[in-house]
Amino acid sequence: MRTFADVQYGNYHLIAVEIVYNVISLIVAIVTTIAFTIYAKRALDELQGAKTNGQASGSDHSNFELGKLPLERPKLLGFSSSLS
Repeated sequence: MRTFADVQYGNYHLIAVEIVYNVISLIVAIVTTIAFTIYAKRALDELQGAKTNGQASGSDHSNFELGKLPLERPKLLGFSSSLS
C-alpha cells in the first residue's frame, strides 16, 4: 500500500514487471473471489434443495443439541493449582 501511495505522489516509479505482477495479482484475486462465491452459492442451493426434498433427514443437524458443558474448567496437566 505504501508503494502505491508513493507512486500516486510521484515519489516512486513502478517498472514494467511490477505493473504486470500487480495486474496479474489483481486478476487472480478477482477470479478466486468469484470462484469461491459461485461454489458457495451452489453448495448452499444444494443443501437447501436437499432439505426441502426431505433427502437430508439422515444427516439433518438442525435438531442436534449440544449437551451441557461442565461448569468447572479442566485442570491443566503439569501445572500447579496455584496458577488458576
